[in-house]
Amino acid sequence: MQAAKLSAESLRQQVKALTGELRALSAQEDSHKVALAEAHTALAKAQAAAATREAQLEARVCEAEECRGRLEEDNAALIVSAKRVEESLRLQAESAATRAEELLADVSSLETQVT
Repeated sequence: MQAAKLSAESLRQQVKALTGELRALSAQEDSHKVALAEAHTALAKAQAAAATREAQLEARVCEAEECRGRLEEDNAALIVSAKRVEESLRLQAESAATRAEELLADVSSLETQVT
């Protein structure tokens, strides 16, 4: 009977120890669940921030492409304008050269008349 009491006490101690271990494991599991939930939250925030940043970058790319298009149009217009100015200056130079020749002819005629 004494052996049975010792065996029962030993079993109670083992149950008590196992219950304590079970409580510790349960607390650890709860802690892990909290950490996992926090990790999921952080991941969701990071994904949202990444999506926002990606959208911002896409918008900036669109703006840059639009700006590039406008610059190409402006450049084409400037080239056309420069060609017009160049042609106008060429015509003015030809006209000035013709007028200079006419003035030289007039001067030559006047010199001939004076002498």
